[in-house]
Amino acid sequence: MTQSVRLSFSQKLCATGERHWSALKILEDLLIFSAVLSFETDRIICYNTSIFISIAAVLNLALDIVFVMGLNMGAGGAALATVLSQAVSFIICTVFLMKHREEFELNIRLQDFVQWDGEMLGSLVKLGTPMAIKTASIQISKLFVNSWINSYGVAVSAFAGIANKVSSIANLISAAMNTAGSTMVGQNIVAGEFGRVRKILLNLAAITLTVAAVMSLLICCFPEQIFSVFTDEGDGDVLALSGGYVPIAVLLFFGSALRAVMNALINGSGNYRINFVTAILDGIVMRIGLALLFGLALDMKHYGFWLGDALAGFTPFFIGLVFYCTGLWKKNAKTKASDIKK
Repeated sequence: MTQSVRLSFSQKLCATGERHWSALKILEDLLIFSAVLSFETDRIICYNTSIFISIAAVLNLALDIVFVMGLNMGAGGAALATVLSQAVSFIICTVFLMKHREEFELNIRLQDFVQWDGEMLGSLVKLGTPMAIKTASIQISKLFVNSWINSYGVAVSAFAGIANKVSSIANLISAAMNTAGSTMVGQNIVAGEFGRVRKILLNLAAITLTVAAVMSLLICCFPEQIFSVFTDEGDGDVLALSGGYVPIAVLLFFGSALRAVMNALINGSGNYRINFVTAILDGIVMRIGLALLFGLALDMKHYGFWLGDALAGFTPFFIGLVFYCTGLWKKNAKTKASDIKK
C-alpha cells in the first residue's frame, strides 16, 4: 500500500538544511565558475566547471540508494543525501580554490564587496535577469503542473516524485555541459572563432545525446527495477505507472540533452533578449499550455501533464536552432580573428 506523505521534524530539518546548502552551493559555483575563466585553455575550463557538479550528482545518487533503500529513511534520507553531497562538493571547491588561488589571481578583499564596478554590474544584471526569470518561470510552471498531477491520487503523486528524481540525473549532466559549453562558446564568439563554436556545439551534442541514449536504453529495458530503487517493494500501484511513463522519460532525457547544447549557445552569446523570450515560452507558455492541452483537453490525465512538461523541454532547442541558423549569435563578437592573430 502507498504510504501517505507526512514529513517528520527531522525530515523538515533536512529539507531546510537542503535549501540553505543549496543557496551556499550556488555562491560557491559562481565563485569557481568565475575563477576557472582565468585559465587559458578550453580543456581545463571544461574539466573544472564540470567535475564539481559531477561529484555532487554522483554522490547524491549513491547516498540516495544508501539512505532510501539501505536505511529506509524515506523523504528525509533523500533530503539528507542532497545536503551531504552539496556539502562535500562545496568543501572540495573551496580546497581547490585555495590551493590554486595564485593561478586564479584570487585575492578576495572586503573592499571588493563594497566598491562595485558600475559597468560590470550593469552587464551582469542585464544578462542575469532574463536567466533568473527563466529559472523562476520554469519552477513556477512546474509547481502548476505538479499541482494538477497530485490531484490524481497518492500513487500518482508518489510516482511523480520518483520520476523527478530519475530525470534530475539527466538535468544535472545537462547543467554541467551547459555551464562548460557556454564558457567556451562565449570565449570563441568574442575571439571571432566561429568555426570553433560549431565544433563545441557538436561535441556537446555528442556527449549529451550519448548520455540520453544510454539512459533511455536502460529505462526501456529495466523500468520497474529503476523506479523500484526509490520506493518500497509493496508499492505496486506506484510501480504500475512506470510502463506508461517510459516514453515520456525518453523525451525528457533527449530534451535535456538538446537543451544543454542550445542553452550553451544562447548563454555564451550574451544575448539577453533571446534568453528572455526563452524564459517566457519555455517557462510559462509552452509548459503550462501543453500540459493543459494533453492533460485536460485531450483527457490524457496525469500522463498528459507529464507529456506536456517533457515536450516543453525542447523549447530552448528550437529557439536556439533558429538563433544559430540566423547567425544572430555572432553579433557580440567584439574582436575579429584577424586582429587576434596580429
